[in-house]
Amino acid sequence: MSKIEHTPGPWYHSDPRTGRICIASKQMQIAVIPYLDDEAEANAALITAAPDLLQALNALLNVDCASMAGMFCKDREKVQHQARNAIAKATRIL
Repeated sequence: MSKIEHTPGPWYHSDPRTGRICIASKQMQIAVIPYLDDEAEANAALITAAPDLLQALNALLNVDCASMAGMFCKDREKVQHQARNAIAKATRIL
């Protein structure tokens, strides 16, 4: 069974004031959702952040540390920064 790849990030979303939110990458449109309220915009932000969240989770799994709390983990700050950025993008705290 072959691995199916998702559309590469980054993903973007359009201005919701048009009545719908288009989510796309540079290569293609990914989704269109109707803008009904602020919750729809929050959902669009979460979908848009999906590639970043996946990348951050993969980085967390591949950190070369006994523990993320380890004091001498050289990759810890880099991975934590990546994770914080992905969460901020998903929750629109930029």
